[in-house]
Amino acid sequence: MAAPVDLETAITQLQVALGSYPEEGDPAEWAWLHIRLGDAYRKRLYGEESTNLEMALRSYLAALRVYMPDTYPNAWAKTQMRLGIVYFNRILGDEAENIEAAIYAYEAALTVYRREDTPAEWATTHYNLGSAYLSRLVGDRVVNLHAAVSSYEAALEVFTREIYPVENERVLEYIGVAERYLAQYENEDAVDQAVYAYHSAMMAANPMAMSGVWLKPTYAPER
Repeated sequence: MAAPVDLETAITQLQVALGSYPEEGDPAEWAWLHIRLGDAYRKRLYGEESTNLEMALRSYLAALRVYMPDTYPNAWAKTQMRLGIVYFNRILGDEAENIEAAIYAYEAALTVYRREDTPAEWATTHYNLGSAYLSRLVGDRVVNLHAAVSSYEAALEVFTREIYPVENERVLEYIGVAERYLAQYENEDAVDQAVYAYHSAMMAANPMAMSGVWLKPTYAPER
C-alpha cells in the first residue's frame, strides 16, 4: 500500500492532470486518470473515510462514461469491480441499497471475467460477491447464504492452498461463517416446525386446551 503522503501527492497530481485532459479530447486517458484518482481516494488515510469513498465513487462513475462493455470490456470490468468494493464499504446512503449496488457491480464484472482468461480477477470477484451475499439485507436469508457459499466455492477453484495459501484460508474461513449461519437457521426452523406441529396437534385434540392465537415464532441470527 502506498504511503499516506504518496497518496496525497498522487491525488494532487491527478487532479491537475485531469484539468488538462478534457473528456472529449482523449476519452481513454481521461477515464484512466479517473480510475487512478478513484483508487487513491479509496486507499486514502487522511480525511473522513465517508468523504474519501464518495470521491472514489464519483471518479469510478465518471470513468464509466467512457468505459463501455462493448468497447473497453476489461477496463469496464475492472471499474465495476472497484465500484463493488466502494459500494460494499460505503458509509453514506442506505446500507441495503449499497450492498445491492455492490452485488450488481460484481455480477456485471463477471460478465467479462472468465476463469480461463483472467483467473485471479474472476476468483477475487467471486470472493467479493460471496461477501456481499453474506451481508445482504434484501431477500431470503437462507437463499443469500447459499449464494455466498456458491460464490466462495467458485473462488476456491482458483485460490488453491498450493498457489494462493493466504486467499485460500480466508475464503475457507468465510465459507465456515456462512455454513454456521445456515446450520443455525436450519436448526431453528426444525424447532419452529416441531413446536408448531405439537401445538397444532394439541388444538386438534382439544380446541379449548389453549386460548389466544398461536403465532409461529421466527428467529434471525445477528449479522
